[in-house]
Amino acid sequence: MVESPIDNIPLFVMAGSIIPVLDPRVLTLNNATNSSVTTWWSLRDLRNAWIFADKDFSADGRTWDGLIYSLQRSLDNSVELTVTGAPTNSTHILQIAGPWSAYGVPANVTSGGSDLPLETSWEAVLAGSGPGYYYDQTQMVLWIKLTETDSASVTLKSM
Repeated sequence: MVESPIDNIPLFVMAGSIIPVLDPRVLTLNNATNSSVTTWWSLRDLRNAWIFADKDFSADGRTWDGLIYSLQRSLDNSVELTVTGAPTNSTHILQIAGPWSAYGVPANVTSGGSDLPLETSWEAVLAGSGPGYYYDQTQMVLWIKLTETDSASVTLKSM
């Protein structure tokens, strides 16, 4: 049994899993007549996923439409993230929870050979118009926003 406040629901996830989630700003899956209501359709190019790496820092997952996410640790102390089957013009917001204390914290994130900018918070990652990343040291979660790409590399720095 896990102690939890009445307004929190514990979520148990198998290590190595990738779970696609709906953007938290979406208020309805239906069409909306009020323009201030955010619909799934208005954010359809935005892909959100939680990645729960296993003890070897790997995870794999597939979405309903065939998009495949894969996370693997390399021998050079980096973590490789690959996205396969992404629709054109899609943006990926990925939250990676993993054994950071065993392998080190993110030192930088690159995509397509370019360093992604380090943002000041996970909120800044979401709000930014382009790619970026942020490592939340309290929650031990790496937030990555990828645009128009199919891979990213995370270099780890020993703690």
